[in-house]
Amino acid sequence: MNANDKIYGEVFPVVAHDSIPCLLFLKDWSATINEQECHIKKSHLMTIRGHLTRFPLDFLKHEDLAPNRADIKNLDLLFTDEDVFT
Repeated sequence: MNANDKIYGEVFPVVAHDSIPCLLFLKDWSATINEQECHIKKSHLMTIRGHLTRFPLDFLKHEDLAPNRADIKNLDLLFTDEDVFT
């Protein structure tokens, strides 16, 4: 994790981040988020150098995100309405 990633995670804590490997951890972690004052967040953002952060490849890495049969069936229902394409 580079410095920009760390700052980004502190200022925008509910955004996908590599430190969140599963949904259970996300639930526990989000319950403990301490809202910072805007001026503190602004001072953190002022320390960013450049404009890049890494894409969080490890976000929810322990979760099976493949759709199940019910999800696929619901997708069929969504895309059978001809009004969507007109």
